Amino acid sequence: MYKFRQYRFNRVMINHSTFINISGYVFLDLGYQGDFSTTNNIFVNSNVQAYHGVPEIDAGEQDPDGLPMGLVNVIELPDSVDYPRKYLFEGNVVYWDDRLSDIASTLSADEVNGISDWKDQQIVMNERTQQMFDNDAEYPYLTLGTNYMDVLPNFTDPADLLTDQVDALKEYSIASADTAGTAVMDAWRLVNVGEDYYIYPDWPIPVDLSYDDTNLLSGATGGFPVGDLNWFPDEKAAWNAQRSAEYAAIHEALNSGTTTVGVEEMNVPEAFDLQQNYPNPFNPTTEIKYSIPTSGNVTLTVYNTLGQEIATLVDGYKTANHMHKVTFNASNLTSGVYFYSLQTEDFSQTKKMLLVK
Repeated sequence: MYKFRQYRFNRVMINHSTFINISGYVFLDLGYQGDFSTTNNIFVNSNVQAYHGVPEIDAGEQDPDGLPMGLVNVIELPDSVDYPRKYLFEGNVVYWDDRLSDIASTLSADEVNGISDWKDQQIVMNERTQQMFDNDAEYPYLTLGTNYMDVLPNFTDPADLLTDQVDALKEYSIASADTAGTAVMDAWRLVNVGEDYYIYPDWPIPVDLSYDDTNLLSGATGGFPVGDLNWFPDEKAAWNAQRSAEYAAIHEALNSGTTTVGVEEMNVPEAFDLQQNYPNPFNPTTEIKYSIPTSGNVTLTVYNTLGQEIATLVDGYKTANHMHKVTFNASNLTSGVYFYSLQTEDFSQTKKMLLVK
């Protein structure tokens, strides 16, 4: 959506926008930005394509360390470059449908482009960026405020955006990863239909992305709704009246390493917690929830009674500020006992579940 690459911009502000079903990057940012704020936005099923880490495939558009970029990406600058690293990410809704969680593992299993270690791009930030945000002594202006993780707004009328279009998004994201592929994602249009109109926006958009979630309706800076305010005409009129003051508040927060969203801080888990899957017994899907007290790399793997790996549900960097959940689909398996194991650098736990068909 926005290709920043290695260039540094004087000021970037992404505020009160709604992004839904984006296969590629929202922000292709190699980490050089100095004054960047991403506030009060909704990101649903964005950054879906997996990351291969092969410089020859996307020359000039790779993270310097070969890491997935996520929604936020910063790197340590060379000594010859001298400008403050300032980044504010707060008040945002971030959500990925569970159906999209196995894209990287599917590409790895099929060794698409000869690559067996595709990386999940559905992250807020990579491990290097997280470590820099956590280092307040060296980077006091990298600020991760309160965000709404794993929250899907109760949109008034999303049409098929969250049902059939998620399946289409996944199919395209997998097919288009192959450099020899010719996959084209069907245009989601009802107004300006056809190739002659591809440069024009489809307006009015045939959905209603207003919502009724109480927390989100007052969860942005100044108590306004999160996301695109065009879906809330009355609130937008009030927002326009104070827009300059809000911009000033965001600038002040960015330049002082503070936050602007007046909502309660989320409780960070105090211990590792791998919950029992639910439902259990199940047929054919079940949900597994877990939480971690410190951010880091996490794997969640399913095994059969012979100890053979059946599926990898999670494999990547996860944050500690909320309960994570993932859906396991066993429609291709036979009835019986299975085990799921959560592993981090400091923790390992396995639990049993029963599939009954």
